[in-house]
Parts: sequence; structure tokens; C-alpha cells
Amino acid sequence: MIRIKVKTLAIGSVAIILLLIAAYSLLPSLLMRMEKYDILLANFPGSKEAPEALYWAAETTVPNPEEEGRIFIFHESVSYSNGSQNSREQLNDAQGLLERLIDGYPDYRHIDMARSKLAQIYLANGELDQAEPLFREIETTAKDEYRRNEAKTFADLLASRRSADNGVPSLTGSVRIGDSPAADTYVVLRRKSDNGWYSKPYGHYPMAMTDRNGEYRFYDISPDEYEVGVGVTAAEVDGYFLTDQDGAAVTISAASTASYDIRFVPKVNIVSPTNKEEMRGSDADKIRFAWEPYPGASGYKLSITALERDKDGKVRGTFTVTTDELWREPNAEYDVRTLRTYPRGTGKSGTKDEVWLSTSGILGTVYPGGDFIWSVDAYDKDGKRISSSSGYYLSFNSQVPFFSVDDAFQLEGDKLVLQGDYEGAIKAYEGEPNNPYALRALALLWMNGFTSFEDRGDKAKALTYLLKIPNPVKFDYELMQLIYEELGNKAEADKIREKLEGLGE
Repeated sequence: MIRIKVKTLAIGSVAIILLLIAAYSLLPSLLMRMEKYDILLANFPGSKEAPEALYWAAETTVPNPEEEGRIFIFHESVSYSNGSQNSREQLNDAQGLLERLIDGYPDYRHIDMARSKLAQIYLANGELDQAEPLFREIETTAKDEYRRNEAKTFADLLASRRSADNGVPSLTGSVRIGDSPAADTYVVLRRKSDNGWYSKPYGHYPMAMTDRNGEYRFYDISPDEYEVGVGVTAAEVDGYFLTDQDGAAVTISAASTASYDIRFVPKVNIVSPTNKEEMRGSDADKIRFAWEPYPGASGYKLSITALERDKDGKVRGTFTVTTDELWREPNAEYDVRTLRTYPRGTGKSGTKDEVWLSTSGILGTVYPGGDFIWSVDAYDKDGKRISSSSGYYLSFNSQVPFFSVDDAFQLEGDKLVLQGDYEGAIKAYEGEPNNPYALRALALLWMNGFTSFEDRGDKAKALTYLLKIPNPVKFDYELMQLIYEELGNKAEADKIREKLEGLGE
């Protein structure tokens, strides 16, 4: 029988209790290192680690509230931000955490960052009347100049929802999506002469926000011609298109207030082809396009976009050709040969040591083994584009305008072009000296250069292949004319020009 003295037992018990207390006191620090912020805050809300846990829990929940997946839409261009929309639940969770942090720990070491993040969350959450005063507070109290300037930009943007007490607006207008006014929508001005675009336009361009009636106002804008764009989320314009009927730009002068309305109208609804419907790729086969009639449309034009893939089959870009024909009825038909020989440019990208040519530029607007998206634009009697099926937000449902062309008539050289093996494609095409598609591809490869991005090609060699094509089409003659002009052979270029005029150029 083992006997333990009462004193020894008491000392041991005290030691165990002290160890437990020490371990318990270390738990918050351990949980912080393990990033178990929710457990830490639930069990140790008063610990010294609590403010850090509040901040980093919010950071983990919503890392970049300012990157809210907004689209900036102009008549001639669209810019998509790199961010993605956070869910309302995520925003609410992060908002609650930051509000606890700011209220409970006003001297927290990252308090300016916390306030900025909370203001951006208010903005993303649509709580504009809470965002504006917080941005104003940051503008005057933040230690960092960049943060103060950023806060001023957003505070001024939110304040623009209201008319200024003094002063005459330089520009006024409204934004409507369908039949409804678009409240709290960003409006941005870009000089028509400007090149390029800042993907985050805040602070780089004049911006305003619409009021509850969808109306906007700009003050003190320098006289010039401006493009007017809007910043919206993808879901807001799902099913709509920015009509061109009101023109693409507005002129602002110092003498008067200009007016410009922005209208998103319902998209053109496509009928077929959709859902990766597969087409046969022989010359004689037809590709038939159909869409629903659009109110007020006098004619329609098609655009076909090829999905350009890398060597691993992943989509790396697109190449779009807009056709010239104006279709009066809500349907169009092209044979494959016409689309394969349709006039087009050639995209080229790469580095000093490698190059990638647009597949469509070499093989055609459509080609065997390719995947394509199509769209249709509707025009009024004055030739203005009033709507389009393209829109800005593509949901993969039963109406995706996506089709493919089978590879039954694919040449060996075509396969190699798709793989980016241009030297292999040259050899393969050389083995089919009487095939017009092989000769045309050889001409285009030599014309553009295929060994590196800096390779400017061999125009004279390209011409030899074009001259071998039996029964040249308009596109072949256009290439011949271009090469003759670059080679300085004006006489032959003029002959080709006359031939093109005879073809009805």
C-alpha cells in the first residue's frame, strides 16, 4: 500500500493547477497562431489577442471588398475587374467583426486599415449612408496620405448623389436598365482622345453616382469630348445591352450644361445554334443562324468568335470576325467555305523566342475542329446599333450561343497550327500543293512570320503561294494587293485593286 503525505499531495495539486492556469493563459496565443479566430473570440473575448483575431477574421472572410467584380461599360469597350463579388453573408460577417474591433479597440495598431476596409464593405453592401461619413472621417484622420486621398475619392463619389448647393452642372443625365432607373450606379467620364484605361478608375477619371431616380450630375469638368461609361455588377445588366442610339460620346463646354442619357435595353434573344451544337465542316455544308426579331430593328449583322486554345487545350484568348452582310430577317445562312475564306486579320503575340498566331487568322473565321461563339447585333433604319445578343454576362444555360465544327475535313497542317507547331504545319501543308486551304495557310504563315514575335515574315514567299491558289477568292486578292504594296510593286497592286473593284469591293 502506497502512502502519500497530505503536504506532498497539496503541493502536487497546486503545481497541477498552476500548470493548467499557465496552459490556459497560453491558449489564446496558440489559437491565434493556428488561425482559429472564431474559437479564440468565442472563448477569450477579453484577451490581448482579441483585436488581432477580429481584424484577421474579417480579412480572411473578405480579403478585398473593393474588388467587387464591377464591370465598366462604354459603347466601344468593356473593362472587367479582377475581383469577384463577395456573398452578402460574407460581407455581413466581416462587417460585424470590424465594427466590434473599431468600437472596442479604437487604438488598435491597424485601426486606419480596419476603418478603410469597413467603409469599403459598407459600399459593397449598399449601405451608402454609413459608408460616406466613414470615408470622410478617414479622409481627415488617417495617418497615411494615400489612404486619405482614397477616402476622399469615395466620399466625393457618394456625395455626388446629391445636387451641389452652388454651381451649374457641366453634365447631367440618367441611367436606366430596362424600364427602371438605375440607382447608386457609377458613371465615369473618359476623354475621347485618351488611349488605354485604368482597370481601377477611382481617382483617375471624373466619376459620379446616380441618385435614387437614376439621375447623375458632374460639376467643373474641363471642356472636351468625353465617352460616358457606367460601372455596374454583372448581375445588374444580365440580359441587357448598352444601346448606341444615343451616340457614343458627349461634348462638354463651359457655356452650358450638356445632357447625356445612358440606356440598357433587352438583349437580342438567340435561337440557334446553341449548346456546342456540332456542324459538319465540308465546304458545301451550311451553318444556319437564327434569333428572335428585335423591336425597331431594320437589319442584323453577325459576329463569330473563335476560342483560341493553347497547346494543352485551355482557352487562352478569343478572335472575333464581324461579317459585312446586313440581314433583313432574323436568320442568316453561310456555307462553310465562305466563312473559311472570309476576309480577316491575323493576331500575333509572344516573346523574342516564341510566337503564337491567332488560329482563326490562319485557318479561317470558322475551321474544322474549332469551337465558336456567335452573336448578332440589331440596327435601326439609320444604321445605329440598338441592341445585341452579346451582352456582358454569360450564364451557361440552354441558350449559350456556342457551336463547334467537326474535324472530318481537317488537314494535317491544321492540327499542327492548333498545337502551335508552325514549322511542322509548313511541312504538312507543303505536302498538299493543290489544296487551296493549304496554300492559303502557307501564305499567311510566311506573310506574318512564325519563328518568333520579332519575325516579320517573307512577303515574297507568301505571294508565291497565293498565286498558286486555283480560283482565288476576294480575301486572296486582298492579301496579294497588300503584299504587292509592301514590296513596292505599284503596277501589280493597281491591277489587283481593279480586279477587286470588279468583284464588287
